[in-house]
Amino acid sequence: MSAISKHFYPEVLTSLFLKEIFGGPQMRPQEDHARLATYTIDFNTLRPVLAFVNMESVTLDLERKVTLDDCEMLLIAQGWPRLRTLRINSWHGWPAPGSCITFSGLAMMLAILPCIEDVSLSINASIPPPHPNVGEKEDASGSCCAPSSLKSINLLNSSKGNNAQDETTFLLHTLTNVTSCTLCARPFLWEGAGGVHVPPGTKEWWDNIFEALKTMRSGIQTAFV
Repeated sequence: MSAISKHFYPEVLTSLFLKEIFGGPQMRPQEDHARLATYTIDFNTLRPVLAFVNMESVTLDLERKVTLDDCEMLLIAQGWPRLRTLRINSWHGWPAPGSCITFSGLAMMLAILPCIEDVSLSINASIPPPHPNVGEKEDASGSCCAPSSLKSINLLNSSKGNNAQDETTFLLHTLTNVTSCTLCARPFLWEGAGGVHVPPGTKEWWDNIFEALKTMRSGIQTAFV
């Protein structure tokens, strides 16, 4: 990323696409991923390219674990206010230890990206979302709602939560301004890839939430994978 930042003027670059293909999955279950510091997408990885303030599309498909958290996703959104597409490991998935991004982090990120259309990332759904009307940033004014431009959310191999009703209510509030959007949660291509165990019922848990949203809000579609 540092090399990219040195070869373009900050106002010039609007699209970034990086993909790793090693000929075989590097993030295998038996690997000690905690020791593979070089196989990480963290905030410092992206910091150099945040200088490109006119960035509209970012797609990173790397065979690396992702350690981004809520605060860092908010900083990324603030650095790229014109972002339309953000896809992080939409093909490889997020290897162990999984995502540090919560429902709240997802909603806050979407709320400050007025042009966002397409998002692919993983979240940690085991951390329950706050009530939509509790807290200074989740009030009835819609300050934590996604913009009407949003067309697609792929939550990849996100973990499942406990109370699907709370998660459904939170996402319904987040999508208040959205008129047409496709939702899906795409699991890993193979069980246990990246050292991540997929608990039974994860796909069904997300499918049920998306189906409920589909019945409650016209314009929401689901893409089962």
